[in-house]
Amino acid sequence: MTMTRHTLTFTGILLSSVAFSSVQATENLKLQYNAPAKDWNEALPIGNGSLGAMLHGGVEKMVIDLNEDTLWSGEPSTVLHAPPSYFLAMKKAAKLLAEGKYAEGDELMRTRGLGKLGQAYQPVGSLQLDFHTGQSKSAVSHYHRTLDLTSAIHTVTYQKDGVSYTRETFASFPDKVIYIRLSADREKAIHFTATFNSPHPTVESASMVGHGVNGLSMKGQAPAFVYRRPLTELKRGASSFPPNYPELCNPDDSLRFPKKKQGLLYGKELDGRGTFFEAQVRVLQTDGQISETPHSIEVKNAQSVVLAVSVATSYNGPSKSPSREGKNPTALLDSIFKPLTSIPFETARKKHLADYQKLFNACSLTLGEDSPYAKLPTDERLHKHADDPAFAALMFQYGRYLLISSSRPGTQPANLQGIWSRKTLPAWGSSYTTNINVEMNYWPAEVTGLSECHQPLFKLIEESVPNGKRSAKEMYGINRGWTMHHNTSIWRETSPTDGQCMWFPWPMGSGWLCSHLWEHYAFTKDEAFLRNRAYPIMKQAAEFYADWLTPNADGYLITPISTSPENQFIDSKGRAVALSPGATMDLAIIRELFTRVIESSKILHVDSAFRKELEGKLAKILPYQIGKHGQFQEWYKDFPERDQHHRHISHLYALHPSDQITQEKTPKLFAAARKTLERRGDEATGWSMGWKINFWARMRDGDHAYKILRN
Repeated sequence: MTMTRHTLTFTGILLSSVAFSSVQATENLKLQYNAPAKDWNEALPIGNGSLGAMLHGGVEKMVIDLNEDTLWSGEPSTVLHAPPSYFLAMKKAAKLLAEGKYAEGDELMRTRGLGKLGQAYQPVGSLQLDFHTGQSKSAVSHYHRTLDLTSAIHTVTYQKDGVSYTRETFASFPDKVIYIRLSADREKAIHFTATFNSPHPTVESASMVGHGVNGLSMKGQAPAFVYRRPLTELKRGASSFPPNYPELCNPDDSLRFPKKKQGLLYGKELDGRGTFFEAQVRVLQTDGQISETPHSIEVKNAQSVVLAVSVATSYNGPSKSPSREGKNPTALLDSIFKPLTSIPFETARKKHLADYQKLFNACSLTLGEDSPYAKLPTDERLHKHADDPAFAALMFQYGRYLLISSSRPGTQPANLQGIWSRKTLPAWGSSYTTNINVEMNYWPAEVTGLSECHQPLFKLIEESVPNGKRSAKEMYGINRGWTMHHNTSIWRETSPTDGQCMWFPWPMGSGWLCSHLWEHYAFTKDEAFLRNRAYPIMKQAAEFYADWLTPNADGYLITPISTSPENQFIDSKGRAVALSPGATMDLAIIRELFTRVIESSKILHVDSAFRKELEGKLAKILPYQIGKHGQFQEWYKDFPERDQHHRHISHLYALHPSDQITQEKTPKLFAAARKTLERRGDEATGWSMGWKINFWARMRDGDHAYKILRN
């Protein structure tokens, strides 16, 4: 969802105006509209960390698109831990790069070092309530739909045939369900039929009324494997490597399924594999009558109805097959719904509010006086945003709302789309992209009072270490530590994807993720967390980089093969190239990690020998350089950029999110970083503009940050 994806990226700005308090701010913190959503992008999101829904707000048809955060394609068996030709290709490419043969090294890695695309986050489907209005053709009036960020409750109100209708929906973290209350101000005014739909051809739905439960169930199985690019791209030596895809290719590189255009395979095609799932809707309370068909339930003659919706899957951790060793979704749902039968709706609502507001009310942001546009529909207000500072505060809180709704203790982390995705082949797999996107989701966590919401990311990091150790050993010949490349999924892949050298040969994901472990300690001063969880992981990541660094001709330590995500430079023959030794971002991440591991070892009074090793290597890392334009240099040498206005500004990692470049400590580098920002320009994709806002905030140029925010 456009607003969801973008807002998560720039929530952590303008923090000088933030107050931390247990008292809720009085601003109008609502998204509000005078018409139903026309499509999925206009629907409004709710979530309890694991269970997500997009609410369209229709009158005659109420559509609730459902997601559950453990429903992904694939299994542990689909993970490629180490591309078989990577180690030799990497060694040869590093030699070529050291000789200045950048295009040759780039080509070698692109044809012999390719990995495998990870798996994709999957939709469950949708719950649809079709309302029966008889022969009435009267118009709907007084329609209004809102998402109140202070309560995380979505409300639709309207009038038809002289009846006022209200629909309240919220996702409860304590009860693990989505509650829906339908009410009218006239008896017997509510009449609807509930059905489930899904894009997965494996699903079957059935009424549960005949089994003593007033509800409807939909069971299915997610794809056993997906390849989100056209299968025609599976060509040896192009952007992928057929031997890495036994699910799609035969040993002779021919396609196993030549009639398929895309690689969307279900269990019947791959030995019954794939994650099982089940969605249920149950009628908890009503004064109407309930009936059934084989694939639907009907409620009629009601003035009030309370429904509960939940989803469970067979996912049982990143190393167990969900089709062979999985959990029982039906049993999980029974355990969720059993306590709800005796809970009044108002009690469930109060429990939800107490849980949600404990987090949301921890931080308020006020930007000026109350906005004159506050009562406008949000889509109209958006066009007046240039004159509406309070709208920036609303978007700030919307970002916090989205993080609370998509990341809670015990859930999966927020992925590229939080937890809201409707496609079986979503953009970039709706996965965890570690060369900025997953980290950007969590920039607001500690600084806006949502430390608790950071926990799922820490779990992802911990679960990635075993695969990361294997990648370090088998791909790089390094026996110490762990590494991760630029993309992972629920199966915790740590090896590269396929595609282009602008992104895949980048073993720096582990280093960047470790910064979040340190930030949590820095904000909480939780020494037990540092000792037992953060430091062991940080140390092992530092061990890998300590062995990965190599001296250049001048004796400085650099990474032997690197890319500056996701840009390219122009070599001396005019060729666009991605790979060189010692890209600036590599050295910034390693420098930061070494510094923090050294500091941690002092705090914990451990590993003095390793500390000395890191101190020695830290002092020898190639210093940051200033290029011929006065800019902060992006690569090992002062190469010209292929795209001066590229959306990634990876080499400024040292400015933000790191704190290595400041006006006081490094004034020359600070000025060079500003020159880089000026040359890069302000226009970019949404997430990139969010990063640029943070950069300009670090520059102490609030006017420039606000200029981008108003764009």
